[in-house]
Amino acid sequence: MNKLKTGIFLIIIGNVLYLSYIFFTGNETSSFGEFTKGLLLGVSVGANLVGIILSIIYAAKEKNEKNKFLIRFGGVKMYKTVVIEYSPKADDMAQKVEEKANEMLQDGYELITMSITGTAKAILVFKN
Repeated sequence: MNKLKTGIFLIIIGNVLYLSYIFFTGNETSSFGEFTKGLLLGVSVGANLVGIILSIIYAAKEKNEKNKFLIRFGGVKMYKTVVIEYSPKADDMAQKVEEKANEMLQDGYELITMSITGTAKAILVFKN
């Protein structure tokens, strides 16, 4: 983030220096006037170039970090399903569903729906 802020700051400074070059340098005939004119132009172009380079480096690094995260974790999963094994009694099923929902909530997943199969299993669907 610092590279981006520095890059934008340098681009702004470069443009301000270029504007001062345009407005404050006229037909200078003295050596000091020519030196000042060249200095303002050189510093403004240099500041713009360094600012642009820093901004590009920041953008490339951000894109690279995002891609590394997505590759490492296989993308961001929005939904997750969990199967609760055979529980023929409703009280046992309710307790297991509650325990799993609380466990998943701590991982950032919220229970959005569930279904009970004919074989007394439950399928829970969580959303991140």
